[in-house]
Amino acid sequence: MTLLNACGLYSKKSNEDLSMLVATAYGEKLHKNEIPGLSEPLTSSQDSQAIILNYAKNWAAEKAMVNKAKDNLSLAKKNEISDRIKTYESSLSVYEYERQLIAQKMDTTIPTKVLEDYYKKYFQNYTLESSIVKFSFIKNFETPQLPTLKSLITNTKKQKELKSFVLENVLDAYIEDEWKEFSFLRSRVPDSLASSTQLMQKGSLIEINKADISMLIWIKDIKTAGTAAPFEMVQDDIRNILLSQKKADYITKAKVEIFQKAIKKNKVKIY
Repeated sequence: MTLLNACGLYSKKSNEDLSMLVATAYGEKLHKNEIPGLSEPLTSSQDSQAIILNYAKNWAAEKAMVNKAKDNLSLAKKNEISDRIKTYESSLSVYEYERQLIAQKMDTTIPTKVLEDYYKKYFQNYTLESSIVKFSFIKNFETPQLPTLKSLITNTKKQKELKSFVLENVLDAYIEDEWKEFSFLRSRVPDSLASSTQLMQKGSLIEINKADISMLIWIKDIKTAGTAAPFEMVQDDIRNILLSQKKADYITKAKVEIFQKAIKKNKVKIY
C-alpha cells in the first residue's frame, strides 16, 4: 500500500499519467481526478493538498480493512457473499428494467369511473376517525353588507362573486370548497359558539352581529366520526391502490411474454 505525496513529483516510468496518481493499495489505484471536492474553489494550494492527502489516507485504510476481511473469510462465507452479491445485482437489474417498462410503456391513468366504482364497493374501509366539515365564514363586516353576504355565501353558483366582494371590501374570510377537520372550524369561532349544535348541522347559516364582533358562518356539509370518508378525500389513496395493482398486472404479463420469447429463441430450456 502506497500513499504518494499530494503535491510532489511523480514518476513517469509508465504510459499512465502518474501525475494524477495519489495512492495505491493491493493492486488498486486512486487518481486525483477521482477525489470529490477538488473542483470547488479553494483558498490556497494547501487546502487542495490537505483534501487529497486526507481522502487518500481514508481510501487506503478502507482498502486495507477490506483486504484483511477477505483474507479471514472462510471459503463457504466467500461463496455466500458472492451469491448474495449476484442476487442483489439481479434484483436491482430487474427493478430498474421494470421501472423503465412502466415509465415508458404503461398507461398510468385511472379513469374517475373506476375510482368511484372502487369507492362504492369498499367505502366501509375508509372510516373517519374525527369529524370533518365544509364551511365558509366571513368576519368583521358592516351591517349594511349583511344581506348581500347572506345571499352569496349560501349560493354555490356565486362563490366567485362572493370572493370578489370579500376582496373589494377587505373582509376577513375563509371561502374554500374543501374538507377540514372540525377542530379547524371550532378554533375560528368564538368560545360561546364552539360547542353549539348548529356547527354540526349541514346547511346551518349562523349569524353573529354584535358590537365587538360580526361573523357569518355557513355549514356546507359535515361528516361525523365513524362514518365513511367522502370520495374526494380518499380518491388519491384509491388511485394509488389501483395503480399499484395495474403495475403488478402489467409486470406479470411482461414476465410471461419475456419468458415465452426466450423459449422460442432457445435461450431457455427446461429438462
